[in-house]
Amino acid sequence: MKEVNRMEKLHVEFEVESEDLRWQEYDIIEKYLKYNGRRTKFKAIVKSGNLVNLVSRRYTVIPNELLVEEIVPLIERFGYQPIDSPAKSIPTDVRYMQYFIKPELEKIDNEGIKLGLLFRNSIDRSLSLGLEGFSYRTRCGNGVIMGKESVYSFTRKHVGGSVEDILSRLEEAIALINKKSLQILEKYKHMMKIKFQKEKYSELEKYLPKRDLADVSRMIGTGTDWDAFNEVTQNIWWNRRGNMINQYGKMQIVNRIFGI
Repeated sequence: MKEVNRMEKLHVEFEVESEDLRWQEYDIIEKYLKYNGRRTKFKAIVKSGNLVNLVSRRYTVIPNELLVEEIVPLIERFGYQPIDSPAKSIPTDVRYMQYFIKPELEKIDNEGIKLGLLFRNSIDRSLSLGLEGFSYRTRCGNGVIMGKESVYSFTRKHVGGSVEDILSRLEEAIALINKKSLQILEKYKHMMKIKFQKEKYSELEKYLPKRDLADVSRMIGTGTDWDAFNEVTQNIWWNRRGNMINQYGKMQIVNRIFGI
C-alpha cells in the first residue's frame, strides 16, 4: 500500500506577558509572549484584531499610516506626485509601496524621462523601510527602479533605533535622492552606446519568465543595452499578473544584470 504523506500540524499556545499600545490609534497592538511560563524572544503584531506575524522583540513597528501622515507630505514638498503602477496593488494595512514622480521632463537623446522615487514599508517584516530612486519613461509609459549603484537609496531594517530617529533619516534620504537622481541620466546615455549581447540575454532568461522577455531576443547584436533594458522593464511594468512586490523584485534583477 502506498504511504500518503500528510503535513504534520503543530499547535502551540503562547501566553501574553504584556502589551504595547503605542500604536493603538492605528489599531496595532504588540503582544510580548511567554511559553510555558517563560519569557520568549518574540512578540506578536496584531492589526485590527488579526495576527500579522510573530517577530523578534527588537523589531520596531512603524505603521504605514504614520508614514503616510508624516513622510508623504515631505515627499510632495519636494515636488513629487504619486503615480500608480499597473501591477496589482498590495493591502496597505500590512505593506505599503508607492511610486512618486516629478512633473518636470528630462531629455536624453529625445527620450522623455521623469524622475521620482519609490517609498516602501511593512509591519510584518516582509519589506524593509526604504526609499529608492525611480524613473518614468514617457514614450511607453513605463517606470523602473533606479539601481542602487547609480543613485543613492535608503534602506532601514526594523531593528533598533527610535521611530523618531528613523523618520528624521527618511527626510535626509528624500533630499539626497532628489539631489542625486539626475546621475541616472548619464548612465542611461552610456547604455545607448553599448550593443546588447547574448550574454546579458542569457542572464535575463535565468531569472525572468518568458512573458517578461517578449521581443527582447531580437535586439541581440542589433539593439543597444538601452533598447533591451526598456523593452524588458516595459514588459515588467505592464504585467498585471503579479503584484507590486513581484514587480519590484524583477526590476532589481534587471538592474543587476545591466549594471545599473
